Parts: sequence; C-alpha cells; structure tokens
Amino acid sequence: MVTNTGKFDRTDVEVTDDKLGFICTIGYLAVGASETCTAGGFAEVGHCANIGTVTGEFGEEPVSDTDPSHYFGGSGVVIRRNRLGRGRRLPPRRLGDVRNVLV
Repeated sequence: MVTNTGKFDRTDVEVTDDKLGFICTIGYLAVGASETCTAGGFAEVGHCANIGTVTGEFGEEPVSDTDPSHYFGGSGVVIRRNRLGRGRRLPPRRLGDVRNVLV
C-alpha cells in the first residue's frame, strides 16, 4: 500500500521491488490518499528480504521512499489428497513431492 503522507499531491508514482522489479504506476496520489499495488511470486525457504521503493513527482521535484521487508519461509506445507477409489487413501506428502500431488 502506498500512502501520500506529504503536504502535496504526487503524480507519476511508480512502485518497484528489488526482487520482482516493476510493480505498478499510480498516475495521481492526493495528500492522505492510499493505493494498493499487488504482485505475485513464490515464497522461498529460509530468511528472505526485499526492498520496496516508491518514486513520484511534485512538479519538477522527484521524491522517493523505501520500505524493507523480511520473512522466514518454512517448508512444512502438507497437501492432503483425495481417495484413489476402492476406499484407498493417499498419504499426505510435502509440497515439493509433485509426482504424488498429480495423481
């Protein structure tokens, strides 16, 4: 979410991420207004960090801000699978075990 906490309206606001690249452009952001930009990606296992950057303009004056983010991704996701017919059940598997997920 991008919020204009300044004293002046901003134009041509661009949001980027150091890992994902370009996220969105907001043409006009009034004082006190907020806009939400979204992007997709895959969570990594272990400690991960990224930096979001927003740039904008007030007349000829460029302005910018950054926001670091961190998370610790785990690998304990389990997928429950349906019955295979004749009452047999498939056991749960870790997310990375694709061959068993696609039966």
